[in-house]
Amino acid sequence: MEGMEGHVDKFRRESGKLWSDMELQAMAALHYLGRETNAKSLAQAIEVLCKSQVNSFNRLDEDVGQTGLFLNPTLAMVNHSCTPNGFVQFVGRRAVLHAYREIKKDEEIEISYIDCNLHLSYRQEALKARYHFTCNCPRCKDDMDIYQVCRGYPHLRLNHLSLAPDIQKPQHPQGPDSSIAKSLSAIIEEIYSWCSTSLSGLSPPEKQKQLRQRWSACKLLRDSCAYAIEPLPHVLAEASMYFGEQNKFTHSLCISSFIATQVEPYKTPAPFAPQRIKGVFIVAKLLANTAPADLGSADNPKNDLLVSNKSLVGRISAALGKIDQATMCQVLLEMVVYYAAAAHSKEWAIFNEAWDLLGDIEALQGRELEDAHVKAFMRNPNGAAERRFFDQAVVGPLQELSAFCFDVMDSEFGS
Repeated sequence: MEGMEGHVDKFRRESGKLWSDMELQAMAALHYLGRETNAKSLAQAIEVLCKSQVNSFNRLDEDVGQTGLFLNPTLAMVNHSCTPNGFVQFVGRRAVLHAYREIKKDEEIEISYIDCNLHLSYRQEALKARYHFTCNCPRCKDDMDIYQVCRGYPHLRLNHLSLAPDIQKPQHPQGPDSSIAKSLSAIIEEIYSWCSTSLSGLSPPEKQKQLRQRWSACKLLRDSCAYAIEPLPHVLAEASMYFGEQNKFTHSLCISSFIATQVEPYKTPAPFAPQRIKGVFIVAKLLANTAPADLGSADNPKNDLLVSNKSLVGRISAALGKIDQATMCQVLLEMVVYYAAAAHSKEWAIFNEAWDLLGDIEALQGRELEDAHVKAFMRNPNGAAERRFFDQAVVGPLQELSAFCFDVMDSEFGS
């Protein structure tokens, strides 16, 4: 650790309470080790703490959240960018540095130390507080939005095996008009903080109240077609979880389909990004929960067959009735299994659950033809016939379901 940068003086000058906490931690550590607490030993202990703060990684587990810190002097040398070409994934006690795209000889490897889709002021604040630098990457310097960043990624062709409705579309994605960009930025600054907090732990009525307020606050983002710009994606994700908790699985499916096709392909252009794979898996599980035998849920009671097709529930039910949900679910699970190693590893809980669900579908009788189509597509996703199958069996139905997203949100959270 001798050669690591600790920014001790900056922590002392700029960190306030954090510096006081570090002093207490240092004294506690010296006491635990049985060492004398004098000026020299205290300074050394604080330096170790500062270096750990600057150079360590939050040891995140994709399934259970943060579980500790990881420190490796070589990995700590990787610099930050808000348009990274790599990312770090943790598998057990190992850290794996993955590439988002081809990295050429002598090209610098860069990762994002924070969530790079945070709003500009929040990215700068997070980097300044912990790492003591101001990011001057192109995304920060020009305050590029998610759609502008997406257009700059060179590997969008990989999305031929993904839920992006049109693999060429991300090259010219829908986004806010430049004429309203300034007013949009001002609105985001105003609503970002309170719209991005978790609703976990709140009662259902309080969640509904919060989602109603947040859905209203995001109106300009919706009207500007800025669907992938935070905090709107966070509001949609919270709404999907809310509907799932209420056993309104068809409502959750419509929102999750929208996120998977209209949000995540722009937020994380690499189709094997962990968040993309999670989104695909969520849609697959919701399809299983909205299969015909399960349509007697809270949002689709047993007498829903008598519900008018003019009602929202009736229209969604009619759309689901036209879908071969088993085949659609099988394709999505195949994609999760296919990308799991690049997104995380075969030790990932999502991979193992998807593998088991896939086995259950493949064991169903009378699906030999459908299974053959799915396997053919996975072998050759660029084939003309295989592509038509994918568009008809997966992409088209997902787009139809995602078209209900705003109607679902308005029905529950509209003014």
